[in-house]
Amino acid sequence: GSFLCVCGTQALVGAMDNPTRLFSLVAFGMSALYVVYDILKKRRSVETAPAEEPYAGPKRRFVRRNSVSAECGFNPDSVSTRPKPYYEKTEEQRAWLAQIMKSNILFQGLDEDHLNQVIDSFYPVQRNSGDVVIQQGDSGNEFFVAQDGVYQIIKDGAKLGTLTKGACFGELALMYNTPRAVNIACIGDGPHRLWATDRETFTQVL
Repeated sequence: GSFLCVCGTQALVGAMDNPTRLFSLVAFGMSALYVVYDILKKRRSVETAPAEEPYAGPKRRFVRRNSVSAECGFNPDSVSTRPKPYYEKTEEQRAWLAQIMKSNILFQGLDEDHLNQVIDSFYPVQRNSGDVVIQQGDSGNEFFVAQDGVYQIIKDGAKLGTLTKGACFGELALMYNTPRAVNIACIGDGPHRLWATDRETFTQVL
């Protein structure tokens, strides 16, 4: 410390005739003082810090959670004990459903075993032209994959577009008991065949 003071004094005397150099030295000195002050402050805080208490393991936290919506009559315990649903499909149908599931963000994290269980749970649904598959405002429980046919998307009476083979809709119904956001109605001629699974099955598989 004494050495730094002597050096600093000599440098300051030598810079008296050079204002630019004098200003630089003063600025450097102020910065050095701030660094020393900060070091001393941290050292003092460490020396005066209270002793750590023995580790007693993680503390349990009880947090009250607000659910999106209550599911009336839905008992998770009953889901875990019931047999996993299985509906017969051809190898071609299973391969097609697997391709659709792997391209859907909701199922991309599933391993092969869980993916096969989801595919097992899909059951066939047949609709006719003019039928409404999903009704806006209704409580949703099913997720659909269109095997064929054309489906109109309608929200508040406005036509938003159409869905065709391979389209998925009703994903939110697998996670939340929320009202359907749109209508999905069958339009055009020909068959309107779909595959469907429900929230209870999805919860059981996961």
